[in-house]
Formats: sequence, structure tokens, C-alpha cells
Amino acid sequence: LIELLVVLALISVFSAFVGVNVAGSLGNMGLKTASKKVAASLRYARSRAITESIPYVALLDLNQNRMTIKPDLVSSGSEKKSGDSAPNMKKSGAKHYDLPEDVKFKNALTYDGAESDSRFFAVVFMPNGCSSGGTILLENNRERQSAVKIDFVTGTVRVEMS
Repeated sequence: LIELLVVLALISVFSAFVGVNVAGSLGNMGLKTASKKVAASLRYARSRAITESIPYVALLDLNQNRMTIKPDLVSSGSEKKSGDSAPNMKKSGAKHYDLPEDVKFKNALTYDGAESDSRFFAVVFMPNGCSSGGTILLENNRERQSAVKIDFVTGTVRVEMS
């Protein structure tokens, strides 16, 4: 009976350690998933800009933790052409992505490393594949961070976990 109690005590101690580690890794899983979804949305904006030959903008609302992808009709001059404006808006409406509750946009940096000084940050993807560049920093409730980096010249997007 004593051996059985010792074994049960050992099992309960080990399961307590394993439970804490599993809970910690699940908490960071939300950050990884959100970072990958932000990167995928930015890649989507780049591919649409190249495919449709009009600039696309990814607008981040840093306070609301929301990202909107839409065609940049003002830069492309499409709003001046009465025949082109309505079909483009119907075909390519704005796409929205809200971050999970435990993940937030910590900050956004321009391509040269300067911090965003407003609550909005925009990344513009051009039809030739280049972009305005920048880095988007995400943080979870446990203060773990990830960075989504957009290359200025090539427009490629990559995720770095820290």
C-alpha cells in the first residue's frame, strides 16, 4: 500500500509539471496562429495587387487589433474612370481580420525602423510586387512577441518568433 501511495504521489507531481508546460505552449499557439494569419493576409494583398494590376493596401488599426485589406483605388486612379470603379469594388471588396482576444498589435515600424505615430499603419503593395515595407509587432497576454516583416523591395512577407 505504501508503494502504491508513493507511485501515485510521483505521478501527480510529474503530471503537475507537464500540465504547466502544456498550458504555456497552448498560450503561445494563439500568437503563432495570429502571426501566420496576418502574414497570409499580407501575402494575399500582394498577390491581388500583382494579379489585378492595381495597388492594394493593408490597413492596420493598432487600437482595435483589426486588419483590413482593400484595393487602393485612390492611388491607382480607378475612381476617376466611371466604368471601372463599380466592377472593381464588386470584385474586390475589403477583407477584414480581427486578432484573437489574447493577441494584440504591439507596434508597427516603417521600412526604415521608425515607429508608427498614429493608431493606423498602412502597407501598400504595388502591381510590380514591391511594397511600402515595414514590420508589424504582435504580442500575447504572456508578453511573448512575434514580428511580421514586409520587405521594401520585393514585398515578401516573413514571420519571426522571439
